[in-house]
Amino acid sequence: MKNLKKIAALVIVLALALSTVSFAFTDVAEDASYNEAVEVMADLGLLKGYEDGSFGPDKTITRAEFAAVVVRMLGMEDQAAGASANTIFNDVPANEWYAGYVQIANQRGIIAGYGDGNFGPNDEVLYEQAVKMIVCALGYAPKFENVPNAYPTSYLAQANTSEITVGAAGKIGDKATRAIVARLAYNALDVKLMDQTSFGKDYEYATIEGTLLSDYLKIAKVEANVSAKYFDAKKADKVQLEVTDSDDIYAKIDNDFKVTYDSDKKQYVYPKNDFYFADGVELKKGYTSVAYIDVSDDDYTVLSMVPKAGENNTLTLTATQVKNGDLDFSGKALYYYENSYDVDSDTEDVELDANVQVFVNENAKAETKDATFEKNFEAGKYKEITLIDNNDDLEYDYIFVTDYYSFVVDTINERSYKLSGDYYYGDDDVKLDPEDEKSLFSIRNANGEDIAFADIKVGDVVNVFKSVDGSNAFYDVIVSDGKVTGTISEVNDDVYVIDGVEYRSAGKKFEAGEAGVFTVDLYNMIVKYEMDGGNRKFGIAYKTFVDDDGVETAAKVMMYTAEGAYETYGFATNVKVASLNSGKYNNIETVASSKFVNAGKIDTTYLAADASKAEIAMYVVNSSNLITEIYMTVDAIAARDSQYKAATASKDAYRESNGKIASYYVTEATKLIAGDAATLVNNDKANYAAATTSIFVDDDGETTYDFTGICDSNKDLVFAVVLGAAPKADKTSKPLYVTSVGTTTDSEGSTAQSVTGYVDGEKVNIVVTGDAKFYAIDGTDPKDSDIAVGDVIQYVPAEEVVSVRYIINANDYQDYIDGKAAKVGATEDAKGDGFLTYGKLKEYRSGTATIGSTDYTFRTGCAGMLVRDVKTVDSKVVAGRVFASDIDISIAERDDDFATDNDDIVIMYKYDDEEVAVVILDTKKDTTL
Repeated sequence: MKNLKKIAALVIVLALALSTVSFAFTDVAEDASYNEAVEVMADLGLLKGYEDGSFGPDKTITRAEFAAVVVRMLGMEDQAAGASANTIFNDVPANEWYAGYVQIANQRGIIAGYGDGNFGPNDEVLYEQAVKMIVCALGYAPKFENVPNAYPTSYLAQANTSEITVGAAGKIGDKATRAIVARLAYNALDVKLMDQTSFGKDYEYATIEGTLLSDYLKIAKVEANVSAKYFDAKKADKVQLEVTDSDDIYAKIDNDFKVTYDSDKKQYVYPKNDFYFADGVELKKGYTSVAYIDVSDDDYTVLSMVPKAGENNTLTLTATQVKNGDLDFSGKALYYYENSYDVDSDTEDVELDANVQVFVNENAKAETKDATFEKNFEAGKYKEITLIDNNDDLEYDYIFVTDYYSFVVDTINERSYKLSGDYYYGDDDVKLDPEDEKSLFSIRNANGEDIAFADIKVGDVVNVFKSVDGSNAFYDVIVSDGKVTGTISEVNDDVYVIDGVEYRSAGKKFEAGEAGVFTVDLYNMIVKYEMDGGNRKFGIAYKTFVDDDGVETAAKVMMYTAEGAYETYGFATNVKVASLNSGKYNNIETVASSKFVNAGKIDTTYLAADASKAEIAMYVVNSSNLITEIYMTVDAIAARDSQYKAATASKDAYRESNGKIASYYVTEATKLIAGDAATLVNNDKANYAAATTSIFVDDDGETTYDFTGICDSNKDLVFAVVLGAAPKADKTSKPLYVTSVGTTTDSEGSTAQSVTGYVDGEKVNIVVTGDAKFYAIDGTDPKDSDIAVGDVIQYVPAEEVVSVRYIINANDYQDYIDGKAAKVGATEDAKGDGFLTYGKLKEYRSGTATIGSTDYTFRTGCAGMLVRDVKTVDSKVVAGRVFASDIDISIAERDDDFATDNDDIVIMYKYDDEEVAVVILDTKKDTTL
């Protein structure tokens, strides 16, 4: 019966004290009077539960089910399989699962039919019937052959005498529940059997030394302690037991027990032996236990092991109950808090045995009981502490502490089986290599279900419990995803209350009022913190200045937001900020905003104020539009929120194939700002523009970029300023068809252009600043920077546009008509600057236009513009009425025969095989504007 599933078995061997993990039936409470009986009977395979993991203790048992239990107790499971064909009852078909069990039970005189040829397999069993069948199975039926009206009274009396009904008392006429049957059967396992002791006319029956366990099941029942658990591959499926007590009968089963008799002490001496153990056996170190060992072959196998009733007292404490308490080995005492040290609760004390042993994570070697251990204990370093008194003398003999580390997975190396990640304390990685025989492991989810290494995801919380035995180690890995969103309402030392629940943090300190997403491990330890994403913002602190309105002097900051707008903010009364610490802004504290100004100037202790350099910033704004938190510089951002780290690159190319620049990923969520200067500067608004990945050129590394920003733990860029990248419009963005142009002023009072037009059929108005930069379709600076009616442009969306890209310039319409305009892109497949072509429209049908000699299909929804009432002035085409909408609609509005009109000119611009803009010049219309 050797167990070869060593890795799965190790999970059970360690039996670490996680409340989320349970190997019992889901509906059998640990303190139920029948719990031990159900556990042992199930371990021995005598009683089975249901597929959903339940046992059904309150369900009644049928005659067929009871027959199966009794036959298994007689060790006749195999015989039952072959007896099904010999069924003698009308209502027991040979193909039913219980047919063989019924046949054997009937042959043994344990259970009979109704006398009419039927058995009644689905009929419920009464309490007195269950008792009689068990008594008969033990061989006591002949004792009552000549006793008048023996059933049920005599059988019940015998059961009471043999202590079969202990804990399973019932009344005549009651239906037998599965819980009652489990307790009756369990009690009967080591009751002495009755057998025929003499033969002939005056034969006799008497009790013998054998039991169901020893004679039929070949199982030794011994009292034992777990003395060693093995973590190496060769002995992973074994456990060392120290047998402390046993009946002589078990010593006689096999001499391998090597039980000796100490004549001086006048007692048997039992050695420490190695045993195999079956799957599902929970081997608890430190407890005085009862072990059921299969001795039917040379591979002695522990089938079940349960703490001995009445011998073991346990006390489990959390870290907060022992923190600031008193552990004194010399004084043999432990003082702890009844509830938690941070509330007004009473203290309790317990006595320790003079030879108390301490184990960390059930390591093979006991811990040294010194001042260091006491200090760690009293500081609440250990997450859970279990004390065991295994001889009921009211002094605790063992202390088991759970010391572990947890981290949020950041990197998964599938080749080396290594997990790494963010952490506040302890180690930050673990290696789970199945080929490493000195490093065994199990991986489970928080529900106790086995999972594979491949099931672990970035962002999961990995809780690692490491047990060691010399150079060998076992890792019990529990993977969870504990995210708590809320606000810290109370702080008590390093205990933080969120929504009434206590959490601890061994690293990062928090203050009351902090809100966000707290990632916690299985013991409510905060292992990662993310600021509330709903309030958190990113941008460039473009200018920090002192604002004196004659009433008060206050600090202000002008922020260029990640969305592309300039916003000026004041500060709340108290602001959480990163102050200077050894030359870096990384010391997080709450400061009165009045301290931001010193002697009429910005105090750079709290706010960066370099006149020549802007700063990347993360900030939080309240409902009054005042900043309540601000972190300028990447150091400050990383110090405030551990999920963020500085992300910088120098002369690195962008690869669209994997979405990476340098070692960082650019995702849809990435906030990008294009910075035209080589460094962050704050003296020219035109240097910045909110951007998309269109600013990157993927040309096999020929074009490189510098950038600075922040990334998350997955190396996804969160916010970055790409330096030296002109803030140009996205080449795939919807174009604006200009219908009118006027003048206005921008936010700084400078003259600007007010441009009105249509984007995808919708009328829009934009303000183009006087210092805006203009680019031609190929990226060069065009000569004419004044926007005119009839232009087709793209721009960086913002409240004030600082970058304009011409697709089609109305000043070139005459050149298009004359065939003199330049074309962009040698072929339609051209990338980079796209593909622009034009020509006379020879034919249009169902979305297909023939331009010159080539047919083109306009994609559904392609935005277009029809320029009607074209007027030539000084040899230049001037647009008259402009219809800007879907190209199909525009064509439908024509009042002439479009299909045969060879005078119209079509200008089409495509980028990356997508039509971006289509303009039709209706040259037949020539009227006065």
